[in-house]
Amino acid sequence: MMIEIRGICKSFGRKEVLRDVNATINDGEIFTIIGPSGQGKSTLLRLINLLDEPTAGQILFDGMDIHREKNRRMELQRMMAMVFQKPVVFNSSVSDNIATGLRYRGFDRRIIREQIDNALDVIGMEGFGNRKARTLSGGEMQRVALARAMVTEVIRHIY
Repeated sequence: MMIEIRGICKSFGRKEVLRDVNATINDGEIFTIIGPSGQGKSTLLRLINLLDEPTAGQILFDGMDIHREKNRRMELQRMMAMVFQKPVVFNSSVSDNIATGLRYRGFDRRIIREQIDNALDVIGMEGFGNRKARTLSGGEMQRVALARAMVTEVIRHIY
């Protein structure tokens, strides 16, 4: 999938956060957004992830303007995952946190279990599956949030 960002602007009231942002991200490309605090990096990611609407401009996924395709919003959001700087974990086990997106997507228990086990191995937290996610350290919560995002990406490519 290719992402094109064309002339994106975002304002919150009178405060302009993004002005005329343009970029092309090709399929398989690693793309980094860097800059000082308060320059709109998170705002741009929120726009790409359909968590917010641009004031002006377009964000295209393979040529489709994602903010105009209201009837496909849920489908598009299910193709994405975002890990925030402050990790979000649910008041449940580590395994349940990782499985959340897979359950919403309707995968069966066997596949979910496989993906949880693989993700726990990848993030170096095997044996943590039954622990309450909110009892973890900040770094461990960040890894759980990353695992939750990773399994939805992996599953999209496998199934």
